[in-house]
Amino acid sequence: MAAFFLQKKQSTHITAYYFYLHLPNHLLFLYLQGQINLITMKIFRKILWLFLVLVMALPLLNSCKKGDGDPMFSLYSRKARLTNDWKVSSLKQTLKYNRTTITTTFDGSKKTVETYVPDTVVYTATDTLYEYRKFVSAKGSLLYSFDKSATYQIDEAFTDDTTGIQYTSQETGIWYFTGGGRDSDTKNKELLGLQTTKYVYNPLNPDTYTITYTGQSNMNIFHIYKLASNEVVLKYDVEETVNLFKVITSMEMTLKPR
Repeated sequence: MAAFFLQKKQSTHITAYYFYLHLPNHLLFLYLQGQINLITMKIFRKILWLFLVLVMALPLLNSCKKGDGDPMFSLYSRKARLTNDWKVSSLKQTLKYNRTTITTTFDGSKKTVETYVPDTVVYTATDTLYEYRKFVSAKGSLLYSFDKSATYQIDEAFTDDTTGIQYTSQETGIWYFTGGGRDSDTKNKELLGLQTTKYVYNPLNPDTYTITYTGQSNMNIFHIYKLASNEVVLKYDVEETVNLFKVITSMEMTLKPR
């Protein structure tokens, strides 16, 4: 059977060659020109088809990208990318209250808290200072877990570098995507809401105390700057009034898979 096909194929080539030899030059030119046009049309149709596919796919690519740092395209949904066990690799938070500025930084293993108050007279044993600065540092970890059932958990454990005292905390609650809407400048699912239901301080120590929240009494809304399977970047900016003083809090946090 294989020999038959080989012979048939060779015979076909011989016939085509014989056909070309016996065509007049002008007819041979027209025939070859037609074959070239046919091949060109096939290539053009393929290019046009790929172009149409790309045009139709552009809205899907844009729908995957919500935050400025989001990937252009992902095979996973936003929920699938978020639901994971994460560790905080970097964090910077600034809180301004009255004339006090509290800056917290965390590099994944060490946390530093600086309290700064300008134009304040501070008397020491050797000098008089006109500003107040205090630094506190601790080593530890900050962990986030987002479950598919829309619950989250935050575990914090640090040991003070000066006193050696260890303190821990655990926060649990409900998470959800939000954003978009007619009067909003955000896209759908560009924001992440964390509604706390329970906060436990020092759960491993005797001096444990627990706070339970009901309703929407304690809620934080984060802007999702980047949501990828290997990295999440959250930003938080809020301004509120406490005891007639304005409190401004800004924070940026990067999460990496554990």
